[in-house]
Amino acid sequence: MPRRATEMPVDLVKELASLQCTQTDLADLFHISQAQVSRRLAKEPLKSAWIEGLAEGRVSLRRAIFKSAMSGGASAQKLAAANILDWSEKGQLDAHITAEGPAVFVAEWGKADDTEDD
Repeated sequence: MPRRATEMPVDLVKELASLQCTQTDLADLFHISQAQVSRRLAKEPLKSAWIEGLAEGRVSLRRAIFKSAMSGGASAQKLAAANILDWSEKGQLDAHITAEGPAVFVAEWGKADDTEDD
């Protein structure tokens, strides 16, 4: 007699995908092979749930990074600049971090403040 297939609830798959779990994580959780997970995620409705969950997780993380960056978190600002704005620290810009607020990103040729030297 064939073994009964392990159920993969659509809502749970979507939730796990939103947490950026891998297919290996799903295989371990459901006690099935990675190949079996891959085959199941290739078919509806699990396919849509997996894709939507991954996207929702990325948006949620991006939202959290953006919120932290906008409230003055220097690490989040660097992360957002590098990943969201596709900026790098290879001489393209200089980050001036101040205690008063968010970092000010200035191009190589600019200055962090608008005061002129006399």
